[in-house]
Amino acid sequence: IPVAGVVHWYHPNAQADGQSITLYEHKARSTQHHGDPIADVYAVVARPNSCLILVADGVNWGIKPRLAARCAVHGSVDHLNSKLFNCPKVPTTTQDVFHIILRSFHSAQTMIIEHGGTTTTLCVAVVVELNDSKAGSKWGLCVVSVGDSLCYVWRNEDQEVFEVTSEMHLG
Repeated sequence: IPVAGVVHWYHPNAQADGQSITLYEHKARSTQHHGDPIADVYAVVARPNSCLILVADGVNWGIKPRLAARCAVHGSVDHLNSKLFNCPKVPTTTQDVFHIILRSFHSAQTMIIEHGGTTTTLCVAVVVELNDSKAGSKWGLCVVSVGDSLCYVWRNEDQEVFEVTSEMHLG
């Protein structure tokens, strides 16, 4: 079943690739790790003028949290793809994009409930070219995070990494 127009999700791509690994130790006399299966899930959907980056961290470990993380990413990517790229009205402002991201969280939650997952964090970042009649085209990064999954950006000019979700922390 294609999600965001992609059928082969497990094929590496030179432009965007990643891997989930565990830092938990091995169980005694076993090749399995404590915490298996890994409940972290991510998706990168790169297009010529946009990119979706999602990270979900299933809370705790095991099959149900992994299912929740997978459902969250799938439901959110599916919604984002249909509302950002396969619709007649293309979003033109960051406010439009944020509304779509927030609605994608509802799709994620619905899919988790339908499939019997437990709990997960979810961080969604959308990089998109926006049309502004005054400034021509410009780029926007819109990020929404629920839980403790954060988003960082590498700023090449300064050779620095900075957290873009820092304003979301409750303090």
